[in-house]
Amino acid sequence: MAFVKTTSLLKVDYTDQVYVFQAPVRLWHWVHALCILVLCGSGYLIAKPLPTLSGEASSHFLMGNIRFVHFTAAYVLAIGYLARIYWAIVGNTCPASCSSFLSGAVTGGSASGTRSSCTSS
Repeated sequence: MAFVKTTSLLKVDYTDQVYVFQAPVRLWHWVHALCILVLCGSGYLIAKPLPTLSGEASSHFLMGNIRFVHFTAAYVLAIGYLARIYWAIVGNTCPASCSSFLSGAVTGGSASGTRSSCTSS
């Protein structure tokens, strides 16, 4: 998120928010970040398990629950990645996509002048 600034002689006025990326891309980013944190935490507990609990093994299914959370986060990450690829091909209308950056780099120009057209969230 960036701010468009208009300047006058003595005052700076931040008037309008411009979203560089669309809402599905921002949502995917935070889901992706959460999945990576869950995968790191549960992977650590799988690699170095907690001390064993006393009592019957059938009443303590802690490692099974940790593995379930780990695999669920991995599936959410994989499905989210496929959805992001789909969105990059079909639904991405923001000029902050790779094509505008590449075209700006090839022509020597800047793609930032076209970002203001992507104001939808």
